[in-house]
Amino acid sequence: MMSKQSRKEYTKEVRIKYLRASKKEKTKLLDDLVSFTGYNRKYAIRKLSPKNFFRKKAPEKQRKKTYNSDVIIPLIKIWETLDYPCSARLHSQISTMLSVLAIHGEMRVSEEIKEKLLQIKPRTIDRKLKREKEVRRIKNKRFFATTKPGTLKSKIPMRKGAQWEEDKPGYLEIDTVAHNGGDPGGEFVYTLNATDIYSGWTESIAGLGKSKKVVIGKGLCGTIVPSLPFKMKGVDGDSGSEIINDLLYFYCLHNNITFTRSRPYHSNDGAHVEEKNWTHIRKIVGYGRMDTLEEIHALNSLYRSELRLYMNFFQPHMKCVKKEYLGSKVKKKYEIKTPYQYLLESDEITQEKKLRLKKMYQNLNS
Repeated sequence: MMSKQSRKEYTKEVRIKYLRASKKEKTKLLDDLVSFTGYNRKYAIRKLSPKNFFRKKAPEKQRKKTYNSDVIIPLIKIWETLDYPCSARLHSQISTMLSVLAIHGEMRVSEEIKEKLLQIKPRTIDRKLKREKEVRRIKNKRFFATTKPGTLKSKIPMRKGAQWEEDKPGYLEIDTVAHNGGDPGGEFVYTLNATDIYSGWTESIAGLGKSKKVVIGKGLCGTIVPSLPFKMKGVDGDSGSEIINDLLYFYCLHNNITFTRSRPYHSNDGAHVEEKNWTHIRKIVGYGRMDTLEEIHALNSLYRSELRLYMNFFQPHMKCVKKEYLGSKVKKKYEIKTPYQYLLESDEITQEKKLRLKKMYQNLNS
């Protein structure tokens, strides 16, 4: 099989002979060209025709640039001012930023440039800013954060079924409960609920809003983890930004804790904590709106003292230990004990912690 370059050179040699040859010789040269190069006969005739040989290649027409440097420079200025948003977010704010920057004398553009900036589309913005993004990546590797929503989520595996050692304490399911009274507007109180899969031991903490600093920093890492009677070995939550964030990710990475997430639209993946959301929070607190510091203090006083002790030391926890499949029916066998009793039976809990739990239990209701 001849290479592309070889076919070109051979065709050029045949073309010179072909233009000078008689009709009979042309047929022979054409047969040889088709045989050696594998060209289609009609294509070979076009390659050898005088029109193709003497034709000059028409110069390519240069497309007139709509968005030249006069447009791109102010676009980059707006992009930098807004802390480098994506093209869709940048596009929605161009009009506003042109007015704001003009009022403060930071940027002035002609009406023609302003009109072009308002017409530019997100995809065009991506193309025009591509070089600027690459330059910034080279200058500063930390310009674009490596922890993006999609990137971070891809690092956290989904927990499907019983992948944990559920016969040991320390693997928690966590979830947030909103106290907005049916009105999601404004800032309101959220309760972070954490339930141990093995024992059913549950800890709760309330905070204003659901930022990662409130939910993870002050809530989970600052309050719940230190008050657990066992070491946290794993944590599983939904895909919300209050749980899937770099604060919890690096905390788990540093402390050798397994961090997983449930599948979207599979609420049963977090069945243990969803059950406690009802029995420990909704059934006690209700569905009213809470948005003041006084209400947060009242909730945390309830969560961290009476309710926590009552639920973990006295309320029995049903745990499925066996399933029997009888045709289309499933027969389940449950073990019913309080979280406190489950922990006393566990070999993972030290004798010192067990004695502490027993002493705490004996002092209750006294």
